[in-house]
Amino acid sequence: MGGVFGGDSSVQWEVISDNPRNLDNNRVGDPDKPNKFRQFGKEDTAAGAYFFVSIEVPRDPGDKTDLQAGLAAAAAALQNEPAGSQRRVWFRLKIEDRQGAGENVDQISIDWAGIPAGIPTGQNGGGPF
Repeated sequence: MGGVFGGDSSVQWEVISDNPRNLDNNRVGDPDKPNKFRQFGKEDTAAGAYFFVSIEVPRDPGDKTDLQAGLAAAAAALQNEPAGSQRRVWFRLKIEDRQGAGENVDQISIDWAGIPAGIPTGQNGGGPF
């Protein structure tokens, strides 16, 4: 369960879910695993385009503190890696649930500028770009 986003002067994405609740016509089922679905695609981008990744500040103060520590550790790990090493830096972010304050459907946003559009405007929670 999860997804990958990458590019080759385009944005390619793939998202896989083992037990999706809401299905639409864009998802493709795996005949060997009827509850597992995959969505994928590709969109052309301008040369030199960027991903804009935004994360909503967690509601819970403890989760916010954990995210701050995770981002700091990821930044430190990145600093110690040579460019092009193909190593990954990561952090964890608690998935906000429907308990308490309710669901958070745009907790993480990944935006990019497709062709012929310009810089993303943050319409998907991407921020002031």
